[in-house]
Amino acid sequence: MYGKRYAYHPYTNEQIVGFKIPNWEAVIATVIEAAKEAPIAYIGWDVAIRDIDCVIIEANYRPMVNVVQIAGGGGKKALFNSYLREKQRAEQK
Repeated sequence: MYGKRYAYHPYTNEQIVGFKIPNWEAVIATVIEAAKEAPIAYIGWDVAIRDIDCVIIEANYRPMVNVVQIAGGGGKKALFNSYLREKQRAEQK
């Protein structure tokens, strides 16, 4: 937020570093299944995480990847390129 870095969320005072997203495995599985039915290859998913599961709110064909870069404090091109190379190798097998 405004270029500042926080160890604790400025409104909830919840510790950020080390926070584990609940039901993360369910989020990944749900998005992978939904992506199999998607008509486009690049999608940003809005997911609501609930106590025991998760639900997709919407799929965005133009996701705001800059949000990831802002939150991480820098560019993510190398990370994305690494992921794409790994995905391409897996698809060639």
